[in-house]
Amino acid sequence: MSEISVAVVDDHPIVREGLIQVIGGFGGFRVTGAGHSAADAIDLVRRDAPDILILDLEIPGSGIEAVRAITHAGSQTRILILTISERPQDVMEAMRLGAAGYVLKGISGDELFHVLNRLVNGIGHITPHLAARVLGSWGAAPALEIEADASILSKREGEIYVLIRRGCCNKEIGRSLNLSEKTVKHYLTNIFRKLDVRNRTELAMHAYNIPTQVTQNRMLSINCSRNAAR
Repeated sequence: MSEISVAVVDDHPIVREGLIQVIGGFGGFRVTGAGHSAADAIDLVRRDAPDILILDLEIPGSGIEAVRAITHAGSQTRILILTISERPQDVMEAMRLGAAGYVLKGISGDELFHVLNRLVNGIGHITPHLAARVLGSWGAAPALEIEADASILSKREGEIYVLIRRGCCNKEIGRSLNLSEKTVKHYLTNIFRKLDVRNRTELAMHAYNIPTQVTQNRMLSINCSRNAAR
């Protein structure tokens, strides 16, 4: 298996150099380039097409604008936002524009390795407490009872949609609904197709952005952990 290529863009040299050193120690990963601005990020992706771009938001030219330009160009590079910003609006905007992950500076090397591997496998990642804050910013509560639009999803698909929004992984969904993980994956495939999303991250963003219809007869109240979706 070939190594996973990573580019790093941060305007603080000590952070940038630290990331390069840490990633260089990860088996199966190699750093192909580094920069300090939005223009650098766009050029690195255009020139090297790295598998993953690690990008700070607070860079000259704006990290958000870099995400916008890179995704608009149709790049397949997965963008991981690594920043100090915990503002829900920043998380929402970055993910809406196409970022695959959003984590905070201060993350450990082991955690970063885990997140990079998730992105490589097509699984988005948002720091769990940030995901909870984003949900909270839309007026949701931990015991929220909602349901997906019944005109689009089946009853079972709607239940799974709710649990995805709450941050449940496939195993937790299966345990809550008495389904095998294989069956959960089958339902997820159908949900992705019906809602025109490509992965769990886009599905979660759909849940945050599109108001769901609540009906009196089909309310779901299932306790599950608030772990990050995986």
